[in-house]
Amino acid sequence: MSVDHATPSPSRAPAPHPPRPPLAFRIGITGSRDPEQLSDAVRGQVREVLQAVREHIEAVARDPAARTVYGHPPSEPVQPTLRIVSPLAEGADRLVALLAREAGYALTVVLPFSRTDYEKDFATADSRSEFDRLLDEAALESRPVLTLDGVRGDAETRSYEAVGRLVVRNCDLLIAVWDGRPARGRGGSGDIVGFATRFGPPVWWIDTTGGNPPRLLRSRSDLRAPHRAPRGAQAASLLAEIVARMLLPPRMERPGHSLIGRSVHALYRFGRTLPGAVGRHVQRHLEPYHDGLLAYLRERPPRKNPLWQLFDRGHRRIGGVPTPVPPPRTPPAGPGAYWDALFRPADLAASAYGDRYRSSYLWIFGLASLAVVCAVASLANAALKPAATLCELWLLLTILALVAVNERRNWHGRWIAYRLLAELCRKQGSLALFGWSLPPPALRHTLPMEQAENAELGPAETWVAWYFNAAVRASPMPTGSLCEPELIAARAYLRTTLVEEQRAYHADRRMRSRRAGAWLVQGGEYAFFATLGLVMIKLLLLWLSGDHQDAGSEGMHAIIVALGASAAVLPAIAAAFVGIRAYAELELLESQSARMAHAMSEAAVRIDSLDLAQPLASQDLAAEVFDVSAIMLQEVAGWADLFRVKNVETG
Repeated sequence: MSVDHATPSPSRAPAPHPPRPPLAFRIGITGSRDPEQLSDAVRGQVREVLQAVREHIEAVARDPAARTVYGHPPSEPVQPTLRIVSPLAEGADRLVALLAREAGYALTVVLPFSRTDYEKDFATADSRSEFDRLLDEAALESRPVLTLDGVRGDAETRSYEAVGRLVVRNCDLLIAVWDGRPARGRGGSGDIVGFATRFGPPVWWIDTTGGNPPRLLRSRSDLRAPHRAPRGAQAASLLAEIVARMLLPPRMERPGHSLIGRSVHALYRFGRTLPGAVGRHVQRHLEPYHDGLLAYLRERPPRKNPLWQLFDRGHRRIGGVPTPVPPPRTPPAGPGAYWDALFRPADLAASAYGDRYRSSYLWIFGLASLAVVCAVASLANAALKPAATLCELWLLLTILALVAVNERRNWHGRWIAYRLLAELCRKQGSLALFGWSLPPPALRHTLPMEQAENAELGPAETWVAWYFNAAVRASPMPTGSLCEPELIAARAYLRTTLVEEQRAYHADRRMRSRRAGAWLVQGGEYAFFATLGLVMIKLLLLWLSGDHQDAGSEGMHAIIVALGASAAVLPAIAAAFVGIRAYAELELLESQSARMAHAMSEAAVRIDSLDLAQPLASQDLAAEVFDVSAIMLQEVAGWADLFRVKNVETG
């Protein structure tokens, strides 16, 4: 598989910042093969929508917000990449491809069978010549041509269905030149339009009967009741809004739920009202707290700090020897390398901020326990009161500083958002090897996709979906033939990097969570029983001392005070153990990892059992990878929900 040279692929070399995807938009085509249905009116409507989309995207490219998020040379304007994805069948597929090329769109070709077999669909020499010319032009321009492993005969209609669905999976708008009637078989226009309304991309329906102006189908409800779907000028206006919302980054603010978080939020809003350098200074330093997308694009490769390795080192020491993980494999060129380059910076940043967040609450619990020790010492010994009180104040201020820094730098939010992004890129990198992708409905179950209607600002993690979708639009298509040798290599790569790696990770997390949870439970129990023993000894000494006022009574009193102080401190230590265990959610993580390790083992059996010599085995393998990705996304969503509300606070 080779790289789509028209779409720059992020480099595997370490970069100072995460990659910024280029501004790209893809249009797919499905429609009638009957030349008699392609009237001049239909041709005019195709030209209109192609030109309208081009104008909308060029307007986005001129927007100042686009310069901040899309990859382009600093001194040059944002240059959009426009692509048309077509199987080049006779009729609408080829007509739209030709008109799109006239309008400046680059052509991406997907074929259901080998080129020789596919040409049997074309009845005339002129049709075959036109098909060959378009394929040769695509090859000369280094544009991708992907050939599926479909065949004639019993699997023929399924082959047409597979190529039609692949077009839907790789477009941001589907043009349907269609009479509105149900499909006569699998892979017909009606079937593909129905799949598109379930999968996600909006459909621009051009009615070949000439009875209606173009309609915009946004969902299955529009398809079921097309007379209610937006049409004409209303559809054109909605299309412009959809393109702008799709391509321009969302605006967000994170108000925070703690007193410190609300204070930082209020300071940021106040800074936006200040004129001049002071206002810009306040906004620049608090911007990462609010705008997650800009914060991520400005991230640098994290540097290890021993202060923030407390959780990781403690977890490793308590959890024991990690489960061996298969050595990483070099991703295939093209979409594999592209998504690997997007996954790595997100993965590194997520690990770094996860270490900071989790280590910070360990420090807070530890410092809080020491503060209790100082408070008890100041009460137990008058001579120690000044120093102990000063030390207690220093510990409390340190806790406050840790919470403020976490709120200011948003360690907790970045950890969750970057981990979500990394896992999305990991799954998409596996599916992209076959030209598949994660559908918007699957993403909506994992993280918010769009801000609510009439809301000025979107949810805190909307930027993750936006950035991921921008990367999907710019992703290169696989090139070549999905035949048995390529599928064997792809299966071996996915078996290691997706299934086995995840199985080993969850087996390791399950073991570590179990051991760490047991250690914390035992620590809390030991502290409790030690407290119980100290109280009993204190009562015994009080009973033995009675009312005697001899020379040893002062020593006995000191011992009793020391026992009382220890009995007061130990519950604080036990509470710290309980608090750490509750914050870490070790039992839930253990249960979650047990289910995932079992699911990955079952997935490995299913993937290994596939006969890759069968027709359309690529789609069977992709479907298994899709199911594995869906399971993993559910696990990621559950993990994110588990920790989304567990921010570091002083209370």
